Amino acid sequence: MKYLFLSSIVFLFFSCDPVTSCDSCDFTCLDEITNEVITNKCPKDYDCTFEIITGMKLTQDSIGTLVNDDGSTIFSIYTYTEGDPNIADDEFSNLIYIQVDNNSTSFSYENIDLTQNVSISRTCFCWYSSQFRTTDQGCIQGEKIDNDWFIQGNIEMELGPIYQFDLTF
Repeated sequence: MKYLFLSSIVFLFFSCDPVTSCDSCDFTCLDEITNEVITNKCPKDYDCTFEIITGMKLTQDSIGTLVNDDGSTIFSIYTYTEGDPNIADDEFSNLIYIQVDNNSTSFSYENIDLTQNVSISRTCFCWYSSQFRTTDQGCIQGEKIDNDWFIQGNIEMELGPIYQFDLTF
């Protein structure tokens, strides 16, 4: 199987309706068949950090590197677990950076647009552990309502996991 599902780090969410934390957002990245989604409710035995980093942007020269830029904002999604204490070397972490323009109130990145605006890293004792990478498979959408950002995504990594998330920043 070319893609590995990232079911071990997600919060299970069962629904017949589209999955979203924002009822007024017109998100389409996740649909009714999706049942594994990272949400703001961090799963038991995980450390999760969801933060907004202002005044920074992703560089295209060195994937995953942030540099000063007053015109951009980065959404950072970090998850970490020690895993099962009875299993050696099963701990892992994931870090996803999503870049948007400071003046944006919404955004939508699909496929090739992801390569310019998203960096992903998975650190583990596994064959697909990586430095930061980009992907051109999937979509991420976001909308700012009042002072909150709602972001939804469904992105795939070649030779690695599928990340699905529905978050509020």
